Amino acid sequence: MKEENFEEIIKNDESLNKLLNQKDVSVFSNFSNSNFKNEDFKKHINEAYRTSYKEVFDKSFGTSEEGKVTTLFRSVEFLATPEFKEEICNDLEKIITAALINIDTYKNTLQSKPSDVNMPNHYKKFINALNIVNIDILNRFDDNEKIKTIKNQILTSVFDICDILSQLPDNTAYKMNTYNLILEKVQKIKDLGNQKERFEIHKQKEKTKNIGMQVKLFAGLALVILFAIIRILITFLRH
Repeated sequence: MKEENFEEIIKNDESLNKLLNQKDVSVFSNFSNSNFKNEDFKKHINEAYRTSYKEVFDKSFGTSEEGKVTTLFRSVEFLATPEFKEEICNDLEKIITAALINIDTYKNTLQSKPSDVNMPNHYKKFINALNIVNIDILNRFDDNEKIKTIKNQILTSVFDICDILSQLPDNTAYKMNTYNLILEKVQKIKDLGNQKERFEIHKQKEKTKNIGMQVKLFAGLALVILFAIIRILITFLRH
């Protein structure tokens, strides 16, 4: 591909043009153009892409427009040079390391006060550690060895938390809500590696527990209806 064609490619691609020249993306931006995988093209746009990526990321991360961050992540495969991708992974490593710390803090809190009927103080930080951006990092960048290692540590701690929750009495206030929410979020992680078996075990426990709760609910409802029918019959017979 000739370099003189590069600017024409940028001009004719709506998503790329918006990113490089307007420093913006939308959740619908698409960077899967086969032309973008050309290494010479990546080098040609490298400076503009770096600037735009960092500006959009800094403006969007941790805000109501955080969906733009996951759009940026989609662009890395097609637009980033190997050197810039390594820089991106170094920054993302810091983000998921912070997430791991919050997960471990919650696990330690839960271990120290397993019978506490109130939500542990670190619950919100723990749930936020499994937000859409962090899960997307684990899904898209686990070809990086450092991120892959942290991903496995996160999954280990998350399933340790599931182990703790599964051993708590059923009437513990936060048990089932937290347990179900964790598994719902973990399901969004594409490759669980050697943790897949632990996930399947807990998924089966959740399914069994939910069926048991539904049976109890229907049984209770049936009793209420039965007592109501009996009262109606008694009233009718008295008259």
